[in-house]
Amino acid sequence: MRNEHVRLDVLLRALPARRARALDLAANLVGLAICLVLVVYGVRAALDSARQGSMVLKSVVFPEWWLFAPVAACFGLLAIEFVRRLAGRADAALGAGPHV
Repeated sequence: MRNEHVRLDVLLRALPARRARALDLAANLVGLAICLVLVVYGVRAALDSARQGSMVLKSVVFPEWWLFAPVAACFGLLAIEFVRRLAGRADAALGAGPHV
């Protein structure tokens, strides 16, 4: 994987390599923490809504928890991406593979 996504590297390129790596690590850890909080929120909101039997009453009637379930799923996937990045950094630090 070449990690080809939109990312603002201006600050990372301006910093010395050691500080850039530390900032990248910190950003990944903060991102992971935020994602995990939102996963917990999404799961709790969906479960509470399902327990209460809340419904969305618009043109189409459907259970409200359907709106919350994607929150948990999407931020769960994003959390996995942050874990993958952190694992790639650990592998690179140990010489086991390329930095991802």
